[in-house]
Amino acid sequence: MVVRLNLLGDFRIVGSDGEPVSLSSVKGRVLLASLALGEQGASSRDELTELLWEDRRIEQAQLSLRQELARLRSVLKIPDVSEWSEKQLVRLPRCVSTDIADFLTSVRAGDCTAAALSYGGELLANVAVKAPKLSAWLAQKRNELRNYALSSCLSVLLNANEDAPGELLEKTAGLAVQLDPFCELAHQWLIRIYARRGNAILGLEQFRVLSAALHRDGGRQPSEETMSILRCMLGRSRSATSARQEGKTATGVDWINEINRQHGMAAAPDPVPVIPASSEPSLVVLPFVDLATGGRPNWAISDGLTEEVTTALSRMPGLFVTARQSSMVYKGALSDVRTIAIELGVRYLVEGSIELSGRDVRVNARLIAGATGLSIWADAFEGKLSDFRLIRNSIVSEIVGRIMPTLMRSEVERAYGTPLAQLDAWTRLQRANGHVLFMRSREWLDKAASELKAALKLDPQYAMARSLLAAIYTWKSVWSQSRQAKTERSAALRHLEQALQDGPGNSFVQINCADVTLYSAGDIDRSLTLLEAATDEIGADPHGLALLANVKRCAGGDPDQSIELISRAMRRSPRDPRTHRWSHYAAWSHWKTGDLKQMEHAAKNAISLYSDAPQQWIALVCALGLQSREIEAREAARILHELLPTFTAVGFFHTARMFYGRKFEGQVVDDYTSLCEALERSLPP
Repeated sequence: MVVRLNLLGDFRIVGSDGEPVSLSSVKGRVLLASLALGEQGASSRDELTELLWEDRRIEQAQLSLRQELARLRSVLKIPDVSEWSEKQLVRLPRCVSTDIADFLTSVRAGDCTAAALSYGGELLANVAVKAPKLSAWLAQKRNELRNYALSSCLSVLLNANEDAPGELLEKTAGLAVQLDPFCELAHQWLIRIYARRGNAILGLEQFRVLSAALHRDGGRQPSEETMSILRCMLGRSRSATSARQEGKTATGVDWINEINRQHGMAAAPDPVPVIPASSEPSLVVLPFVDLATGGRPNWAISDGLTEEVTTALSRMPGLFVTARQSSMVYKGALSDVRTIAIELGVRYLVEGSIELSGRDVRVNARLIAGATGLSIWADAFEGKLSDFRLIRNSIVSEIVGRIMPTLMRSEVERAYGTPLAQLDAWTRLQRANGHVLFMRSREWLDKAASELKAALKLDPQYAMARSLLAAIYTWKSVWSQSRQAKTERSAALRHLEQALQDGPGNSFVQINCADVTLYSAGDIDRSLTLLEAATDEIGADPHGLALLANVKRCAGGDPDQSIELISRAMRRSPRDPRTHRWSHYAAWSHWKTGDLKQMEHAAKNAISLYSDAPQQWIALVCALGLQSREIEAREAARILHELLPTFTAVGFFHTARMFYGRKFEGQVVDDYTSLCEALERSLPP
């Protein structure tokens, strides 16, 4: 009979036939552990009786020991008494092997790898004892073995290199983290391992686990070495994503032909792990689900609630809120909330549903911890549709109360902002927002304009609807082929002035009107003033930040500051369908810095997300032409000509002169002369 005792972790006895052997006695399990830890698997009778039966007289304790040994002989089917004793010592029979013996043999031999691999958990992990002396002994032995295991793991990790087997390092580092959650070296190795496998999601999650542990340990922060490892991992992940987006399987002319798919929908960037904000709570409001069971769905109401809750929360000081445009990418998607949290770089998620029955409304909402996917708070709100604003306010108050309970009530009330407009007009605005989020074709812009005109009939002073209508007229004249460009610009300017009059101080209005003043009026200074006011508030719309970057660049500002503003916009809304515009702005900022490679990269990224915008092809033609890559530049120019047959280099120069106005002088003129020369060489004759 050969017996194997596993005492590290879950207690198990396995016989020679491979079948497990049952032993329910706690004292018996501790007795076996004590013998396994004794000198050559033996302990004195006096020590055992004092340890296991400290509350009994010596005669009773010795009797109890004999009874327990008899039980063990029966269970292990080793009845020979001589196998269990030697003079005053009680020992394990020679036919019994233990994982503790294997572990300690490796430790004494200095074989740290074997020791790390043979440690299966703490001594008698699931055994609890009440006797004080026995409990203290068990705690002491557990701690000793744990320290041996941790030292062995650290020795392996300190002497390991990048060529070491990944499975060994992962198991060793995982055990070290289990033994010491604050062991930064072990966390670093796990991040490296996940990065090596291309799994940045797990790598970033490991970083979050480390950050949380260090925060508990006196508010410490990860070391610069850890941050360097993380940045390297995210850099590789972003490079892989860029390779997919830019079609790096194809190069040069092949890429241009491959990406020219002429689509009417703006794509969201591929998901990339994002480092969560460490200095403030961060969250995203996922699209509320419309639970309509029949008839026309009410997605405008559900999307509007998502917008309202996001906007209110984003006004909270000390709270980082991902923009609604990134959260809408997950509408209808069956994504794990933990994955979404990593992709957007947030610690909390808000999700819910809305159900309409006549004029009655019921909203279910819950707050979720991104790291675990577990619900922190959930509630249901019922009322009349006319009480929609009160329901929104209740949801916001509850969420803020859970995340930031010390926030002053006045801050909560101030965050609600402008009361909802007439409800039907507000619904029309939400539908228009839905149309323009992904769509840029003339058909969808016309649908959005129709909704906004209907909203203005219901509420002629609805500034948010009017400003978006002005922006749509601008986009139709600039971003799509339009034969009525002059008429549409005039309409945009007319609605612009009325919107600013009806909605002073409203950031949504200011951002849309800044777009109009820049592209329809060519008034850079006024656009800059509007955007500086709009982005001054907490939680500014990321598109406002990106547009501000573009206007600052046009106004002669520092292009590096513009690039930084665009990076901030992308951090606040990592999966925003408007990213193609932001990348377009970045391309021209890189042009101003003289970095033509980055200009090309940004232009390609913009095109990969939305290939139907002629302006983005103009940037690519210029980037390629300025690098004297004539073949690629001519192919890109061919696509540009298909999208905008009337485009010429002379016309581009004339537009720039009109756009810059009195700022079109000196270096600006020289810069655009160089651009036009590159365009002239590339465009079809």
